[in-house]
Amino acid sequence: MERGQPAASSWLSTWWLRRALELTRRYGRGDLLDVGCGEAPYRGFFDVELHMTCDWPSTLHQKHAIDVYADAGALPFAAASFDTVLCTEVLEHVRDPGRVIGELSRVVRSGGHVILSVPFLYGIHEQPHDYYRFTEHGLRQLLGAAGLEPVELIRRGGAVSVVCDLTAKLVNRITRRSMKALRVPALAQRAVLGAAVVAPQRIVAFGASAAERLSPRAAGLIGSSAVTTLGYVVVARRQ
Repeated sequence: MERGQPAASSWLSTWWLRRALELTRRYGRGDLLDVGCGEAPYRGFFDVELHMTCDWPSTLHQKHAIDVYADAGALPFAAASFDTVLCTEVLEHVRDPGRVIGELSRVVRSGGHVILSVPFLYGIHEQPHDYYRFTEHGLRQLLGAAGLEPVELIRRGGAVSVVCDLTAKLVNRITRRSMKALRVPALAQRAVLGAAVVAPQRIVAFGASAAERLSPRAAGLIGSSAVTTLGYVVVARRQ
């Protein structure tokens, strides 16, 4: 998903992801391993001594930010090598999420934290390597089986955000195809996409921020929802 520069149609989902990750900054410390780093958008995001990145050799992202090439299910590091492990928008792309979480648990030190993000109600992406969607209950089960104790779970948006995200992707697809057929100049295309695709998502983001400050009931619809959400960010402690 948003492991590099987000597409116009993913502006809102990226906003929610970064907003949720902001709440996890205090858990980042010491030596941090960024698994499935993509283009390393979170390098410098956490106040850590070391930020090491790794991703698999066949990643669809640019490779300039990768320190170590590795399979997330067989990390080339000794046990208890890191104080913090970050893994954002990766688990849906691996065939055995339980094995990967087991590896994250293995390389994090006792008392350290694993910070995960996963999608829930989100479109298929990075095909054909998109295999799963996760509920918060499934995440807790997977983490517990790997010896990790969830200490914080953050939901990324509610029903309005989900509908807006899916609609933005549909409008983006139709608009791009139409402009290509009409041979609209690139500069004009960016302006049209900004107005038709990005602007509505920004309005929803503003509404979500306002709702969470003003009304718990409204926040459940526009802001974060326990039932209908784009995804989750979870912080788990190594026991």
